[in-house]
Amino acid sequence: DRLEALAAKLGPAAAPLALDVADRRAFPAAFDAAEAKFGPVTLVVNNAGIALGSRFLESTDEEWEATMATNVDAVWYLAREAGRRMAKAGTGGTIINISSILGYRVAKGEAAYCVSKAAVAQMTSGASEEPPIPHSTTRVSPSSRQASTMGRKTDSSGRDASGSPTQARRLDASSSASGPHNVWSREKSRLANFS
Repeated sequence: DRLEALAAKLGPAAAPLALDVADRRAFPAAFDAAEAKFGPVTLVVNNAGIALGSRFLESTDEEWEATMATNVDAVWYLAREAGRRMAKAGTGGTIINISSILGYRVAKGEAAYCVSKAAVAQMTSGASEEPPIPHSTTRVSPSSRQASTMGRKTDSSGRDASGSPTQARRLDASSSASGPHNVWSREKSRLANFS
């Protein structure tokens, strides 16, 4: 309902499309539907992600598999499908994969999420090194404070409802020298030469 309301607000330049990113068999049909309405794909933003917040020793196989299916497999298969279509159409384009600063750092209770976002960072770097193909591949690595998937509510001092400092606050405070902005700047600079 929210997507349909947003699409109606945006007008003919938008169309809602339901897609279960854990079902890669649905990807070609989703791209076909989008291309039927808008023409060849030239931009893909891989933004779906989950953070289940379970501790390593207490995590279940189902939590691991769900995290990898959504945060890693879906990104791989969607990016690959988009890249193949861009190459076939000869249009070029951009694929943006959303990673996380937790792909470079860790947070207690987020081991599976951290692994998945590190995989996205490496996958994106690897794809950008492929022989010349008509697309650029970029990653964005927001901090947990910037990413809504973490689900932590904080006040302006970075404290949660109990008054305790959150991991998001600690990550922001310690991310000056090698933090997300520098990671992004280096990646953006390197990828600018590729595209």
